[in-house]
Amino acid sequence: MKLSVGRLMRVYGHSMAPLLRPGELVVVGGADAVRPLQRGDVVAARPAAFGGKAFVKRVVGLPHERVAVAGRSWELGEDEFFLLGDSPEHSMDSRMFGPVSRDEVIGRVRARVWPWTLFR
Repeated sequence: MKLSVGRLMRVYGHSMAPLLRPGELVVVGGADAVRPLQRGDVVAARPAAFGGKAFVKRVVGLPHERVAVAGRSWELGEDEFFLLGDSPEHSMDSRMFGPVSRDEVIGRVRARVWPWTLFR
């Protein structure tokens, strides 16, 4: 049995404030390691449309849903998620580059390591 704690990632930017702030360290586990992704989960993703750079955002749209934000709408496919930052004025997210595929999701944020906080 292979046991993986996850990977350590540093938060950059203010898009997830006040939950996460620049410089904080988080542990990211597998996307579906314990349960499928749910609305409200905080995840790390590496979307090709964002140049392959990693970021942390909140899941607001699930596969097969229609998401409407600021007068625009998106139909999500079978393996697509809509991700938004908690601080929209500071966030580059699915509003700019569209849905993120399951393959582009690195995993769910499990805990903040510095300063320490366990996520649900």
